[in-house]
Amino acid sequence: MAVVALLLVVAPTASASPSPKTLRSPYAGYGYGYESGYFDGCGGSALFAKTPYFNATNGHGYALVQSNSSSCGKIASDSEAYSEAEFEISSLTLPSGHGSIRERWSATFSFNLVAHPGKRGSADAYVAIFLYSYLYDATNHTYAASSYTNPFYNSTTSGTLAASYSGVSMVDYVNGTFASGHTYYLYLQFELEAYSEASSKIASAGAVINCGTSGNSAKLTSITVP
Repeated sequence: MAVVALLLVVAPTASASPSPKTLRSPYAGYGYGYESGYFDGCGGSALFAKTPYFNATNGHGYALVQSNSSSCGKIASDSEAYSEAEFEISSLTLPSGHGSIRERWSATFSFNLVAHPGKRGSADAYVAIFLYSYLYDATNHTYAASSYTNPFYNSTTSGTLAASYSGVSMVDYVNGTFASGHTYYLYLQFELEAYSEASSKIASAGAVINCGTSGNSAKLTSITVP
C-alpha cells in the first residue's frame, strides 16, 4: 500500500504595523502662553488685550494681538505684536521608522486692517496665523523633527480691510524618523502676528487679529500619531 503524505504549507504571518492613534480632548499634557512685541520710531505700539493660553481639557487656545503705527518727527515707525497658545505632550512613544504626526485645528477669528498712506507717505498693515510644531527626543537630547506653516495671511497698504471667519480648518504635519523605545516631547503652537508700518511722511496703519474673545478661539481638534 502506498502512503501519500500531505504537506500543508502555511504562509508566515506578516507583522502588522501599529495602527495610527488619534488623540482628542481632554489631552494629557500642559498648556502655555507666550507673547512679545516691539516698536521702532516714535509712533508705534504693540498691544495685548488677551493673555494667550491653551486649555488642555477642552483643546482651545486663545490669543489676541494689535499693532499701531503713525508718522511722527522725521523717521518711520513700525510695530509688531506676537502671541501664541502652546501645548506640550510629554512621554510620547513612537514606532521605529519614518512617520508623520498630524495636528488638526479649527479656528474662529476676526481681523481688522487699516492703512492711511497720506498724499506722500506710505503705510502697511498685515496679520498672519502660523502653526509651528516640533518633536524633541528626550532620550538622546535632540530635536527629531519640526514643521512651520502659514495657513492664513492678509494685508493692505491703503484703506480698511476687515473680516470674520468661523471654523477654518488648519492642518500641520511633523515628519521624521523615529526610534522605538525613545521618549519624545511634542510641542504644538498656534501663533498670531499683527504688524503695522508708517512712513516718516504723514501716514498711519493698524492691525488687529482676535482669536481670543467674543467667541473666537482656536480648537485643537485632533492629533494623529503613528
